[in-house]
Amino acid sequence: MVCLLHWVFSGAPVPEMPFVDNPLRGAGFWAARWTAVRMIGADLLLLAWPLNLSCGRGFSQIVPVLFFDPGAWLALAAVAGILAAVLKRRREDKSMFWAAGMFGLALLPVSNLAIPIGATMAERFLYLPSIAFAMAVAALLGRLKSPARAQTALVCALLLLAGRTMVRNRDWQDNLTLARSDVNSAPHSARLHEMLASSPFERDPAGNLDAAIQAGEAAWEILRPLAPDRIFQQTPARLGAYYRIEGDRLGAPANRAWYEKSLAVLSRARQASQAIERAYDRAQLTHGKPLATRVAYQPVYLELGVTLTRLGRHAEAIDAFRYGREIDPRTPAVYDRMADAYMAQGEPQRAAVVPLGKTLLLGAAPETLERLAAIYGGGSCAIERGAGWLRLDESCPALRADLCAAEADLADSLRNARMPEPARHVAVRAHERGCASGN
Repeated sequence: MVCLLHWVFSGAPVPEMPFVDNPLRGAGFWAARWTAVRMIGADLLLLAWPLNLSCGRGFSQIVPVLFFDPGAWLALAAVAGILAAVLKRRREDKSMFWAAGMFGLALLPVSNLAIPIGATMAERFLYLPSIAFAMAVAALLGRLKSPARAQTALVCALLLLAGRTMVRNRDWQDNLTLARSDVNSAPHSARLHEMLASSPFERDPAGNLDAAIQAGEAAWEILRPLAPDRIFQQTPARLGAYYRIEGDRLGAPANRAWYEKSLAVLSRARQASQAIERAYDRAQLTHGKPLATRVAYQPVYLELGVTLTRLGRHAEAIDAFRYGREIDPRTPAVYDRMADAYMAQGEPQRAAVVPLGKTLLLGAAPETLERLAAIYGGGSCAIERGAGWLRLDESCPALRADLCAAEADLADSLRNARMPEPARHVAVRAHERGCASGN
């Protein structure tokens, strides 16, 4: 299995795993393993009675523990006691020896003892080990001298666990009900607070904005002290968007304070995004992998650009939009926002080049042609008009020059986005159009 996995994934890039999902990856070797022992104890408690269930136990619900942590020592004592008992009685008690062995082998790959994985502890990791645990419980109950008592105990356990399952199933209606429930079990999990913010906002942005801000601030309060490359970049990006939307809702003059709050958080998001990108690229190069993709969260730069535009800082907004476009040039909104920023800065020619690049890559959508018509104005030959239709008139000298500039600009963006083949196609098309090299 290990050989097959290596063969399948040998050509894949090294995955980008957020620190907040498993903070043990940022701990020392022994601190990480000692914390993993503590988590095994927590797993045993959950199997004994699944009371405090949670879909997320990342930072900072679980953090590396020190050597004198009592929970880790209790977990070690429990594991050592189980191992000692089954090893001592392995010949006359083969069922318990088998159950303990299956439990350990099933849990080991996801326990963070061998290697730190993408998560800390999770109920889903216990599906297979729970089979061995259930068999061990059944074997122990079967040794009671009274079969009636064994059957009664087993029926009671099944009824209690079935009831717990029915109660838990109500939490799994959607992300919002899940987050509302699980944040009580893991109140220090930044991911859960983030889910509690984004889920209601996606459902009703206007009606749930205040709740989204409150939960988003709780998530950001947990993440704010971290180093930039350890921050979950989506959290400050979304919180900055919530602040900006609140400013839009309030209007002047109260909106400026909200825009400034948005800018402060989004600036931290940009810092985190670029630090994560650098760390990801270093990991690829260290393992001999090509730099084939970008891992930055594009909405960081889109939201930052919008906020900077609201504050009248158009040149900085254009820089943010341009960086965001280079993460993925296939996102239509980034072209529209960049063109608006150029127009607000009084540069209509550069504003026209941006949506022309959008048409070259994504096609000439009607709304893009309408935008170009507004930029060029009625006296230009760039846009041909008909009864209910618009199209580019490539016989227009001004349009041909702008198309050459758009192709050069688009080719640069595609290369920076690590899309060499589309960039080559754009360059070939520019050559066929007769554009001068270097435009």
